[in-house]
Amino acid sequence: MKILFLGGDKRYKYMMKSLSKEHLVFYVGFNTLDENLYLQEKHLETLNLSNYDVILFPISGITDNMEIKTENR
Repeated sequence: MKILFLGGDKRYKYMMKSLSKEHLVFYVGFNTLDENLYLQEKHLETLNLSNYDVILFPISGITDNMEIKTENR
């Protein structure tokens, strides 16, 4: 299964680590992750959302300006 994380906080990093043991995990918006994880960073501008089985957004969601809260902001 391909899982995409769009932003989030430290809790999402734990979820990514756990899920990456059995699934392909992709992410956008994290500065640092455990270097032992098999994750692939993507850029929001180049994403084809139809390529993912699951897309997880941060709890705060998306602002009216279509901005996603990430660790980078």
